[in-house]
Amino acid sequence: MQPFRPRSKRSFSPGVMAMLGALGLLLAQAASAQGCPFCSALKPTLAQKQNEAAWVGLAQEVERTPAELLLRWLHQLKKPKGASATGENFAVPRRVVPARGGPLWIVLGWKPAPEENTPRWELIPGDELLYGYLVRAPGLRTPWPKRLRYFARFLEHPNPLVAEDAYQEFAHAPYEAVAQVAPQLPPEKLRQWILDPEVIQARKGLYALLLALGAQDAAQREQAAGFLQRILVEQPDGFRSGLDGFIGAYLLAAGPAGLQWVRRRWLAAPESDPGIQRHLLRALEVLHQYGPRELRPGMALCAQRLLDYPAVRTEAIRTLARWQHWDSLPRLLALWEKTGRDDARLRRWIVGYLLLCPRPQARRKLEQIRKQHPGLVEQVQRGLLLLPPAQ
Repeated sequence: MQPFRPRSKRSFSPGVMAMLGALGLLLAQAASAQGCPFCSALKPTLAQKQNEAAWVGLAQEVERTPAELLLRWLHQLKKPKGASATGENFAVPRRVVPARGGPLWIVLGWKPAPEENTPRWELIPGDELLYGYLVRAPGLRTPWPKRLRYFARFLEHPNPLVAEDAYQEFAHAPYEAVAQVAPQLPPEKLRQWILDPEVIQARKGLYALLLALGAQDAAQREQAAGFLQRILVEQPDGFRSGLDGFIGAYLLAAGPAGLQWVRRRWLAAPESDPGIQRHLLRALEVLHQYGPRELRPGMALCAQRLLDYPAVRTEAIRTLARWQHWDSLPRLLALWEKTGRDDARLRRWIVGYLLLCPRPQARRKLEQIRKQHPGLVEQVQRGLLLLPPAQ
């Protein structure tokens, strides 16, 4: 397998985009929108908050009253002109003060909106270590690879607020930058975090992706693939929530052979776990956007196989249409013949695929459906045409 190279998002004509939007076939986010496509629970980072805030600094608690908390600035990174300076006291409403924390607080404040009378404040329980991390953090204008090299040092830091913020920086970063920085993270450390039950499960999809992206030669990719395959087989407690990330990372490391393993393990039997099916389809969708082209034939075979499973059948049609994989047309035509009148939703999805498909066989099938099921094609088509192009 060749070293991974991030790919940009495919483009569609406005007319096709309108249909895709109508069917819920929205494209995944552009490669520049998010670093880890398997990262969850995205939140603003400290750097993002600092960029928007008018006040940023470290303050010490002076006095508490039922209505407010009196603080004294110990250090300031930002403040509006004329605002209280370092060493001076200021007050914030008690309602914004976290239940736990103090006496040191990292303080962020935003100027009041036109309809408001007072600034909006956020207090974060802090110490010199967390504040030093914030002070030294590269600004948003710093090139992403340089920023990530700084934050990589703080992944799984003993301070939980620092560790969470470093993770969020990677989750927000452009995918190309994540791929560029991944080889600089020690694979043994990533494997340790993946196996550690104390590490928050939501972060492990990122670490699996970094492990796969950081493998620079055949031996390293084989080692990463073997490790991730063992995780997929064993599935430790709490693992299911990040399964799509591990499948995607495994396929990046293992290449086409990994897709064959996935089909044998999860798609060979008539019955299969619907949860695994959904995670697999999510991983395939992400890899189709970001992964190398050599994976696409095998991914299409997996998506076609998922047409056989009722729990994900309509989602698989959506995916194949979004990929413009018109070689799946015979499978969709065969599925139509097996679909009863009572499965109206599935029939609408198949008609949607046929409307998008440019092949003559699809046109002929649509004419047949028009005769046998009056109004069905027009109903789907009318809904498509009334919608604006997807953004």
